[in-house]
Amino acid sequence: MKKSLKLLLMFSLCLGVIMLCGCSGRSSDLYEGLDYDELVSLPDYSEYTVEPIKVNITDSKIDAEIDSRLESAGTEKKVTKGTVEKGDKVTISFKGTLEDGTTSDGMQSDSYPLTLGSGSMIDGFEEGIYGAKIGETLTLNLKFPDPYKNNEELSGKPVTFEIKVLNKLVKQKATLNEEFVKANSEAKTVEEYRKLIADELEKQEYKDIENNRKTELFQKIADNTEVKSVPDEIKEYEKTTCVEAYQKSCENYGITWDEFLEGMKMTQEEFDEQLETYAEEMGKYKMIAYAIADKEDVSVSQKEVIETLLSMTGADSEEAFEKSYGVTTEEYAKTFNSYGMKVSMLLDSSLQKIYERLSK
Repeated sequence: MKKSLKLLLMFSLCLGVIMLCGCSGRSSDLYEGLDYDELVSLPDYSEYTVEPIKVNITDSKIDAEIDSRLESAGTEKKVTKGTVEKGDKVTISFKGTLEDGTTSDGMQSDSYPLTLGSGSMIDGFEEGIYGAKIGETLTLNLKFPDPYKNNEELSGKPVTFEIKVLNKLVKQKATLNEEFVKANSEAKTVEEYRKLIADELEKQEYKDIENNRKTELFQKIADNTEVKSVPDEIKEYEKTTCVEAYQKSCENYGITWDEFLEGMKMTQEEFDEQLETYAEEMGKYKMIAYAIADKEDVSVSQKEVIETLLSMTGADSEEAFEKSYGVTTEEYAKTFNSYGMKVSMLLDSSLQKIYERLSK
């Protein structure tokens, strides 16, 4: 199943981009009610072992996290001395003059914000400012590109720019002191803040390791599971919903199906071949998840799916969800999108139950 899971991941990442872009009309959960004792042969995973989790939060990890938060909380200050380089946020004044001594709209400004290296100006403009002193006036002899879409009349014409760097914005990192600590946490002292950060890092690292262990646990179970057959209706369901998802994505991005295939670097025949494999493997993956859930006596209610959906989308209520997405949570929960979410919820609950049992 290792190769299969990688293929599923590839397709899932693509489909995940459009999770809330559109819905399939089919709502039946074809996986419920299947005879998993007959179709799926799970290994005896009760004999599996799980290594104890060891978390090591060092002073360097704490320092790095605090430094990152100080950077994020920093402010930008205008600097009027020094030089400027690529990546700097600067304010400039400039005026462009054509060979006949005239100028044009967009060729001058008394105060123009610019990030050097952004590529928002014509070739040579930003590069010519690299290394300039703040307050220095530069003269750049350049040429408009040909064609120049912003103003076709200027296409290919030579232009001389007089540019003055007025200032640059420098990010100043916040200072770690009691004032910062009280404003950004429940701690009152720097020492308490370090302890709080250490606790947060410990919990997050523990959670990350635990999630990795559960993923490894499922991989081991899947590798040793035999799916005797995937019903044809399951494969057709997976193929149809996958194609509908890609078609909806094309519609949303304003591209044709041929352009989509070109972007995927596939012919229609190659796509159909991959689709057959995808449907087979997605069917196996979901059947294994359901078989484990059956064995562990785990279920997920429609209410739980809707609550998770609201949490994922940040909607305060079902009414707010419907207003934002044009469909009720009940309707959306029946589509293939949250149908996949239901499988994930089933699998996560099952693996958590198994993991906790094996960890004792």
